Amino acid sequence: MIPDTFGGVLAFLALVAPGITFYLVLERRRPHQENTSFREVSQVGLASLVFTMVSITCLLLLHKISSALVPDISMWISQGNRYVADHPATVFAGIGLDVILACAFGAGSAWLITRKSVASISNVGTWYQVLRQERPPGTRPWLHIRLEDETEFWGYLRHYTPDDSADVREIVLGGTTVAWRRKGDTARSSIGDSWDAVCINADRIQYMRVIYRSISDGTLYGRQTKDSPGGKPRSASP
Repeated sequence: MIPDTFGGVLAFLALVAPGITFYLVLERRRPHQENTSFREVSQVGLASLVFTMVSITCLLLLHKISSALVPDISMWISQGNRYVADHPATVFAGIGLDVILACAFGAGSAWLITRKSVASISNVGTWYQVLRQERPPGTRPWLHIRLEDETEFWGYLRHYTPDDSADVREIVLGGTTVAWRRKGDTARSSIGDSWDAVCINADRIQYMRVIYRSISDGTLYGRQTKDSPGGKPRSASP
């Protein structure tokens, strides 16, 4: 059944929000399990019910401390719409607190389940994660790409195919600093003064190395993290 009123939509979202929050946090560090649509909806609904009931229990305890923020649930059940009409601010505040607490319980539970995992799972593609989301502000990704035939390329990222599941994926290096080294060569040669860009088929890539170079002064940085929002400086020359 799909809600046909704005209020019904809001109520539906409030009911499923805790379960959705739980699985969004959980799937950051644990692979998504493919299930039927019915099972996935049932899992979200069950998780939402559990976290909502825990939240309501906390609100019942909180009502004894502050009746201005938390509605009297027993009176609400007995009086119905009359209680809502007499205490609209308290009712809406209680609903808001219930959703916030339930979502917090969902996020906290998912974090506890996956707390020992040190690596996260990207839902947007590994290339997008490394080349865009983890790029420190004021830097550009500088890439070293080695192909299966041992040809190597160096250069700034210009374009790429973000979809990991695409049939044909390409990555493009561009600019005057693009360089390459063919199999058997001892040194890399600059080709950026003669060619503007190099398009590389991802199927031919053996590995790709990424560093982030400052646009202003060329300083090298590691990825952006919570501890290092600007990235940690790197001294090695790529």
